[in-house]
Amino acid sequence: MENAEIVVSVIPYTSAGNLQKMLGRLRPQMIFVNSTKGIEIETQMRMEEVIRDVLHDCFEPRYVALSAPALLKRSRAMSPAP
Repeated sequence: MENAEIVVSVIPYTSAGNLQKMLGRLRPQMIFVNSTKGIEIETQMRMEEVIRDVLHDCFEPRYVALSAPALLKRSRAMSPAP
């Protein structure tokens, strides 16, 4: 990740602690793209909310979340979204 310009998070999410472990490898000039979905059990926050909460100091202007019902199905089929 040292020379990465864009980081895409597609990891299964279990807690904010896992995300905090990544902080030491992330740089503010990177673009952080999140496609992790779900809800954090302890806080009932959506993943995009948890990630914004943890990373806001580093990535607020450079954070995007991919979210669509057909995202996984289309990515598996390698077909572009309409």
